[in-house]
Amino acid sequence: MVRVSFGKFAPKIQNKKAAAEYAAQHGSANDMHKAHMLLVSEEHTKPIQAFENYVRSNVINVLTIPWDRGGSSLLPARCIDKFMSQISKLRYEHDALVADWLAKYDDIIEEAKGKLNGDFNAARYPSREEVSKKFTMTVSYSPLPDSGDYRIDVSKELMEEVASQTKRDAESRFDAARVELRQRLIDKLEHLADRCKAMNDNDKSKLY
Repeated sequence: MVRVSFGKFAPKIQNKKAAAEYAAQHGSANDMHKAHMLLVSEEHTKPIQAFENYVRSNVINVLTIPWDRGGSSLLPARCIDKFMSQISKLRYEHDALVADWLAKYDDIIEEAKGKLNGDFNAARYPSREEVSKKFTMTVSYSPLPDSGDYRIDVSKELMEEVASQTKRDAESRFDAARVELRQRLIDKLEHLADRCKAMNDNDKSKLY
């Protein structure tokens, strides 16, 4: 089983005032109308949304079989290599799109300030670092359902291949976690080294 999901920063908030004014204008009840305000113009989110649609239409819908409403799909054994190869390339494309979006973040906020005018509130916009965490492309693997499930009729070979891939995916996640912890330590040590270098050269208590 495989599931591909995306996350992005395309915030919008309810505009109760606009909904109430519209309802009053047409003499209808407030609870029959909804309105929202975009904090980021759709023109900036369209490229990433188009990318997500491409992945679903040209990879997920072509190489997998829909399984449940939660987004999980059955990945046939013959498609595993092709699926993983394409997903690997698409991750780079996704990262490039996100990097381009983040590079323009300050301009995006400035544009929103002009378009929203009196409705603009800087507190609604997280830092670039926080926003970067909202852009995600996640591919998760899980074991196949029990062989007694009436929806499944696959070979033992396919089941073993998916199980093997699930194990490799788990090991990859552990490796990534170890690398991240290692990098965190390096970053802290480099920060300490920079602080030490910034001390007065005549200070005999300088640390190295």
